[in-house]
Amino acid sequence: MKTKTVLFAALLMSAGVSAQVVVYPNPASETVTVAVSDSSFAVVTIYDMTGQSVRSAMIAGGVQAKFEVYGLPTGRYLVAWAKPEGTTLKVELLEIQH
Repeated sequence: MKTKTVLFAALLMSAGVSAQVVVYPNPASETVTVAVSDSSFAVVTIYDMTGQSVRSAMIAGGVQAKFEVYGLPTGRYLVAWAKPEGTTLKVELLEIQH
C-alpha cells in the first residue's frame, strides 16, 4: 500500500515545515475547519486510516476551509496539506466522534 507509506512518511517529515496548519475542533462530530497560515494555495485532503481520500479542497493561504464530517464513521483520520503539484508538506491527526 504505497499511499499509506507516503502519508506516514509525511508525518515524520512535517516537523521542519514553517507553515502552520490548524485543525479544529478536534475531536470533531459535524464539521471541521482547516486553516493554513502559508500565503500560497494548498490542497487539503482528509484521509481515513487505510489511505483513502474522504474529503478534499483547494484553498488559498490564510483562508479557512470547512469540511462536513458528520457522514464519516467515528475514528482517526489524517488531514494533509500539500502544494497543488502534489508535494505533501504537513499532516495532522483528526479524531471524529459521534
